[in-house]
Amino acid sequence: MAIRKGTVKKIIFGIIGAIILFVVVVFVNLIIAGKNESIISKGQPIENSNKHNYALLVIDIQEATTGDVSMYPFFKKNSDDLIKNINQIAESFKSQNIPVVYVRSEITNPLINLINNSYAKGHPGAKYDKRLKIVSELEVVKKYKDSFRKTNLDSILTRNKVNELYIVGLDAAECVN
Repeated sequence: MAIRKGTVKKIIFGIIGAIILFVVVVFVNLIIAGKNESIISKGQPIENSNKHNYALLVIDIQEATTGDVSMYPFFKKNSDDLIKNINQIAESFKSQNIPVVYVRSEITNPLINLINNSYAKGHPGAKYDKRLKIVSELEVVKKYKDSFRKTNLDSILTRNKVNELYIVGLDAAECVN
């Protein structure tokens, strides 16, 4: 009987230890992810010219923010007019041959996705809101808050010699820091 009691204690302490270790790993991961999120990217300046070259950035209009799987009731409730306006602006830019770049979040960190998988790669929330009319194939998929960090946005803007941006979306200050 004493052997079984000792074995049960070891199992209980092992489980408690595993849970504590898991919580510590998740907590440390969130701290590191948070610090990485606050790093501001620095790209190369785009050749300055007398001509204004514009582009429109459409940022984070996704199912996880404004669509059916949104966790944000305010955004979901108030998104019809926003998306209608964005679609009109995007059509206007396209008709003038001005680049329209769509930016969306896609989180691949398994520990962050364990806590909230709304933006997880392959999850419906990572897709564009189905009401959004895509008028361009220019797309940036970001894994961080900063739309420039470790993405192709800089190369798209450089290739198109863009020196002035128009930004639409939910939280441009957060995503184009």
